[in-house]
Amino acid sequence: MRDIQLGTSLIDGMGNECKVIGIYPQGKQAVYKVTFSDRTSTLCSDEHLWKVGSYKNSKKEVVWSVKTAKELFTNGVRKRNGKGGLKYRIPVPTINCWQTSNFVLEPYLLGVLLGDGSLTGKSIDVSIYEEDIYNKVNSILNSMGYKLSKKSSNPTIKDYSIVQNIFTSSNQVLPKTGFKQYIDELNLNCKSIEKHIPKQYLYTVVENRIKLLQGLIDTDGYVDKNGLVYFYTSSKQLSEDFAFLVRSLGGTDTIVKKQGKYCKKGHHKEYVKCNEYYVHNLKFNNNFPFCSSKKHLAKIKQRQFGPMRRIVKIEYVGEQECQCIKVSSPDETYITNDLIVTHNTTTARIIASMINEGKGIPIEMDCASHNGVDDMRMIQEECKSKPLVGKYKIFILDECHSLTVQAWNSMLKILEEPPEFVVFMFCTTDPQKILATILSRVQRFNFSRISVQGIVNRLKYIINQENNDFFNDPNVSEEEYNARQIAEAQGAVYIDYEEEAIEYIARLAKGGMRDSITTLEKCLDYSKVLTLENVLKVTSGGVTEDTLKQFLQNMLNKDCKSALLQFNDVYMSGVDVALFLKLYIEFLENCVKFIITQSSVITTLSPITIQWLQQQTNFLQDIKRFLLSAINITKKYSSEDLKIMVESWVIQECS
Repeated sequence: MRDIQLGTSLIDGMGNECKVIGIYPQGKQAVYKVTFSDRTSTLCSDEHLWKVGSYKNSKKEVVWSVKTAKELFTNGVRKRNGKGGLKYRIPVPTINCWQTSNFVLEPYLLGVLLGDGSLTGKSIDVSIYEEDIYNKVNSILNSMGYKLSKKSSNPTIKDYSIVQNIFTSSNQVLPKTGFKQYIDELNLNCKSIEKHIPKQYLYTVVENRIKLLQGLIDTDGYVDKNGLVYFYTSSKQLSEDFAFLVRSLGGTDTIVKKQGKYCKKGHHKEYVKCNEYYVHNLKFNNNFPFCSSKKHLAKIKQRQFGPMRRIVKIEYVGEQECQCIKVSSPDETYITNDLIVTHNTTTARIIASMINEGKGIPIEMDCASHNGVDDMRMIQEECKSKPLVGKYKIFILDECHSLTVQAWNSMLKILEEPPEFVVFMFCTTDPQKILATILSRVQRFNFSRISVQGIVNRLKYIINQENNDFFNDPNVSEEEYNARQIAEAQGAVYIDYEEEAIEYIARLAKGGMRDSITTLEKCLDYSKVLTLENVLKVTSGGVTEDTLKQFLQNMLNKDCKSALLQFNDVYMSGVDVALFLKLYIEFLENCVKFIITQSSVITTLSPITIQWLQQQTNFLQDIKRFLLSAINITKKYSSEDLKIMVESWVIQECS
């Protein structure tokens, strides 16, 4: 953390590359050690954010939320007063942002040699007791001009040397050079306790890492009668490299260090200690190809639960120098030591930290659920005491537009004359809902809206996560779980979508991520197939875009009869006239903007309407006139008069 600079490349919680776009020193802070179910751990400050998943609705679905380390510590990580199961998990991503692919040795072959190879002699030897592994290794060696040569005539001993194959397939004699040159080039001429995985084989594409993993598990791996998967090694470095490899592929790896020993010859139950060794207990998603050995594959069982990293303990360890960082990831997460996924800081926290020079912790309140007078009185009581740490006591009130009028009014006096050591930060996505008397007492800062493409990327990520959670849900019956796994293998998806539908939702949000997610949820409640047609049905307010387009077409054609009949049909269907007029004005405005700019990015129109408008460029003046006169109707007349006025307006424009 201390070495991180602006622009440093990190990996986010989705396994993609991201950049550090903000660094915020915090000074000395209370630090906690967070320990996970795979025995890994990391240190963080008490206000550090964690993206955690927990079960909702009687364990039917996992809901992700963001909590501070202090919240996790205060509330506890176990259910039922600390005696039940674990509450929280963190994401387990597959890293897919590495591209290296040029190697001295084929990855599977390297895995076999690290597992059961002898790499220190003049020749390179390997023990292989399974025919399918032998054939696979020998085939790779043949392609390099080498082969496996049996060292002993004893049929029970399966030790081989890697020797040069004198003739290639074209009968060309190869240069007289030994296989050891490859081992020397990789700096692997070492004893078993010194084996390691060269870094270029760890930072490579997923396909190559899988091959390396298969070579290691095929040789030094073990699958027991219950289908549990283990890997053994006496090398500390190889153990660390192997754990990194597993976790980079979306698996979990719990490591146990044990004391090696053997029975002294001639002395019953008298043991001699030898090198320590490391036992790795692995877990991957069902159907993940972590091995290729027929012997191992025959023992693998489909498991109800996939890999999970649960938080098992949080403990205070003292105070240390800390800093927060912000990354350029739509997921707002990054990976720290042992490939642990953690969250970056938030904008409000960044500002609070800058105001207080990295000291103290802001007091936060979610006004969506705490929006009454009593809640604001609690805030005012807190304002009576000075901060223990830092110059200011900072209050962050999120979703402040949810506060009642009475709650706002109770804050007027303290906002007019706040204590010199108090700073209020009101966060909202609907500033127009804030009382004018409040706005006159605060400084307002507007944040840039998110781009359409940024929202599209985030919505796709949410859908992919929903699909993954559905097919790997550990809380359904084994029969249902297996059925879902088979369906996924055959290409089925839980949520299917069209690119046009996602882009339309993104444009509707007008730069607001929360609005886009809310719209997505509504559409998914209607159908798990996100087509443009389905999205338009959900977002139309009872008046489809096609209806508005047809109404405009009738007006442009001066077809008064069709326009009046269509408007009457809309009215008789129960749609409020004021709503229809509002939607029609928005539709006309978007039409005018597109005709002028020829850019769909600044409109909320569907591709079908865009295509239609491209043929209506001669009607720009007519559409502009319709827009202005429709706006004039809304200004002058009440809702009771609107039906008569709209019909009169139609007759006038079509005459």
